[in-house]
Amino acid sequence: MTEAWAYYNANTIEIIGDVSAYYWPNQLVSITQTMQKFFVVMGVAVIGGNTHLTVSGGGIYALANAPITAHAVTANAGISGLPSGFIEQGLAYGAASKDTPADGDRISLWDSAANFVQKGLTWAKLKSTLKAYFDPIYAAGDHTHSAYVAHSLATAANDFLVASGSGAFVKKTLAEVKTILGLGTAAYTASTIYALLAGRSGGQTINGGTGASEALVFHATSHATAGKIYFGGAAVFDEANTRLGIGTTSPAVSIHTNGQIRSNSFQCHDGTSGTNYGNAFNIYWTGSSAQLWIDVTSFTLSLSSDARVKKNVATILSALDKICLVNPISFEWKNEADGVGAKYGFTAQELALIYPELVRNTGMITADAPDGLLQVDYVGFIAPIVRAIQELSSELAESKNEIADLTARLEKLEGKVATT
Repeated sequence: MTEAWAYYNANTIEIIGDVSAYYWPNQLVSITQTMQKFFVVMGVAVIGGNTHLTVSGGGIYALANAPITAHAVTANAGISGLPSGFIEQGLAYGAASKDTPADGDRISLWDSAANFVQKGLTWAKLKSTLKAYFDPIYAAGDHTHSAYVAHSLATAANDFLVASGSGAFVKKTLAEVKTILGLGTAAYTASTIYALLAGRSGGQTINGGTGASEALVFHATSHATAGKIYFGGAAVFDEANTRLGIGTTSPAVSIHTNGQIRSNSFQCHDGTSGTNYGNAFNIYWTGSSAQLWIDVTSFTLSLSSDARVKKNVATILSALDKICLVNPISFEWKNEADGVGAKYGFTAQELALIYPELVRNTGMITADAPDGLLQVDYVGFIAPIVRAIQELSSELAESKNEIADLTARLEKLEGKVATT
């Protein structure tokens, strides 16, 4: 019997006329719409004189809004409402995957030469069949399996394949690859290792070796003319001049910093004896002739005092009266880290009323000094104290002369009295 089958909707086939007596639920039907598909009849109804078959493809096949060029009833569906003949395929569709098949594993297929009877194919047989098919193709082109793409693109020794897009490759020479990696034109040797470190979440650790006393050595360049090694953007080691810069990228001395230096202990060593430069620690401000020297062999402290670097030189005429106004005190530091026990000195606030030039604000903000910590120039006291001592000495000499004169006059007077 010839029937006209047509697409009705996504789940329904319409057959012209009432042929409902020939179809029932659970039948397996095949439909060809470009390709052969299998469906289970889920329901049969007559609407408007035509037969409507509601069908299911078991999640594998779907009706298309396209002409049906062939159709047939093949067999009963079997179990679970899935068409017998593709039930295993439906089960495999929802099963867990297996990444590495074994030779004894079997794959279901439907034999088109035997009216689509379900059969099994082992993985070993599938591999041998595919190998038998593809080997002659590769052999005809003089290619091996693993090197087919590489062999087809590479034209010289040391050629590279570089991805140029999704699924696309281009050939690059060794020189071109080195340029891409930023390695320059230097020849590669077995002892040369190029390390390109990208950012890594959580940071990175670099170890120089694994054995005891091994070293990690950094060089700015392998070129004969040494360069600089940068640490971030504000610190640098000038390898050519052996200078370290912190806060500057152009260090002018061995250690050059534009910030503060804090150390719990500081040592300065130089092997040359007999000169300030060899045995003394020198502190000075760049461009200034005022310098402080601490000699580590004689335990002496000295300051620049050369007349040739001074101007507006004037003798202190009087200092005794002001020195007498200064209030010497004993005290202890609040913070024991500054020292413990009794100390002697002055308070900057009192001294500023007498010698304001000997008191300066350091600008260091602390909890006790929110407007800046005050500092006293104790060395600056030396000259006024010396002048005050000189004044006392002069007054003492005058007193001695006066006493001597009075003593002489008294003795003369006593002699006159004794002779009368």
